[in-house]
Order: sequence, then C-alpha cells, then structure tokens
Amino acid sequence: GIVQVRLSQGSETDHFLNIFKGQLAILMVPPGRRRSQSSTQAESRLFLVKGKIPLRIVTEQVSCRAASLNSSHAFLLITPKGTTMAWAGKGSSQAERRAAVGIARVVGQKGKEPQRLLEGEETQHFWQAIGGRASYSTDVQLETPSKPLARLFVCCILGERLTTEEIFHFSQADLFEKDIMLLDTSTQIFLWVGKQYETTQSIHILKIGIDFLDTDQQGRTSDTVPITIVYQHNEPVTFSSHFTGWSDRFWDEEPLSVATEEARVVGKRDSLASLESAAAGTDGDSAMPSMSASPEPPALETQLEETPSALNLAAADD
Repeated sequence: GIVQVRLSQGSETDHFLNIFKGQLAILMVPPGRRRSQSSTQAESRLFLVKGKIPLRIVTEQVSCRAASLNSSHAFLLITPKGTTMAWAGKGSSQAERRAAVGIARVVGQKGKEPQRLLEGEETQHFWQAIGGRASYSTDVQLETPSKPLARLFVCCILGERLTTEEIFHFSQADLFEKDIMLLDTSTQIFLWVGKQYETTQSIHILKIGIDFLDTDQQGRTSDTVPITIVYQHNEPVTFSSHFTGWSDRFWDEEPLSVATEEARVVGKRDSLASLESAAAGTDGDSAMPSMSASPEPPALETQLEETPSALNLAAADD
C-alpha cells in the first residue's frame, strides 16, 4: 500500500531531496498576498543556496537584506527588473556556487544568465538591490566537517538541578517564548531568553550557562568559553546566523524595549560567588535572585556595578 511520510521544512530526508536533484526552491509568500499574486515582484528577492552534495542542495528564500548573507554559503539575488546576481561566500562549496547559477533559471527570468560575484568583489548595484551594506556572519567554519554544528537545547530547572533536552534539526520556530534556550556553537554559549520567561534576572540566567559547562565532556569551562545572554527580538547576527532563513518578523510583535546583553565569563569559579554576594547586598534576602516574573530585563551594569571584574560586559552586535 501507499506509505505516507510527514516531513517538516528544514528536516527533509536525503531521499526526498534527491527527488528534486538539487533544485528544490522554497519561496516566501508575504502576509496578505495570495500565491497567485507572487509572480509580480515589486522588491528584490534573496535566496540562500545551501548544501555540500549537488543532489541534496536546498534553495530557500530569506529576508532580502545584507544581514542574511553568510560567508559559508552561496546566495542568489533577483532585482525587480529581473537582474540576477549569484553571490559566492568565501566558504561556500563549488556545488553551492554551481547550484546558485542553475537555480537562477528556475526562480529568475528564463534565458538570463546571472552575474557572478565573489565575496569582497560586490558592485554598488548589488548593495543597492539588497538594501545597503550591513554586517553579516563571516565565520566560514559554521558548517565545516572539522567543526561541530551548533546544537540547540531547551533548559529546565528542577529544584537546583539543570536539565536540558536537545532539539535536532532546529529552526527559529523551536525558540519557545516561555523558556530559556541554549545554543552551543562549540566556541560560544548563547542563552536565548523568551519574552514570557518567568524571570529575567541576569545572574540566574548566567548560572544556567555555567552549570551547562560544568557537565561538558570536552573539557570546556566557563573560564574559556564566552557566555552570551540574548533577549527575544534583540538577537545579534552571531546568534541568528545559526538559524536558516531567520526573520526578524517571525513573531510579528513589537520588539522588547531592552538591548541584548553579552556576559563573558572571564574569572574562575568564584566569579559566580561574587555575583551572588553583590545580589545579596542589594536584595538583603537571599544570595540568588527571586524566580518571580520581571516586567523587563534589568540593566546588568546597574545590578553588578560592585563587581566589575566578575564579568566583561558588552552589548552584542545587532
């Protein structure tokens, strides 16, 4: 009989991708626009071309802005007038570069060969079509075989014990607004705080990252691995670049009125004790902050001004 298999976007099997022979293209339809209207394009479109094996390459439309670029992959830019430009990041594979040219014949105007651009050799027309220059991820090692891929975990505190559950084949949709999510890139730990999480006390959040590294089997510690706290709607490109097709409009809500904060652990294990002592001096009741809800994340600089040596604080890049 017929076997029905359910697949989610971003988790396609090799068998499924082989059917499309490297020409699977996932398009975005703007809210309020019918699919039949998508043929009329009033704005530039940007496509991420991703994959190391020719038959398993996936092309996905992403937000058309410079911040969506990534040195690890190739991209295809199509202007409203039909001009196509195939952009190759320094770390992109030959398969991705060839696929970007080939997919232009599928999503672009037929019979038009795309202009080929290497990273660092962009024309002024390219930057104008993509909305202007902006910073983007230039870490070409994000998906190389020699370095592990980023891993996403949902965190849960049971009593005083931290438990984590890994989410495989993750996407932006896996970031739960009521939880703290931990993104491990092997060289950095990101703690993403959903806007509905029960507390935004920075010391409590930081402790989750330290406890996670305490159980690390690779010998990493909070002395050698930076820990970054990221609040929902204020994600820097160093975080969002690990999520294919990241969109700032995904949650379709007003952004929080707080800035992303970066906490780099540079002291030894007594760093946390110093933070707890500072919090106790301010609070007067307990060493660790309360788990009660907070309307918005407090300023780390105000909370920890008595212990400037414990953390090296810096705002994360937008």
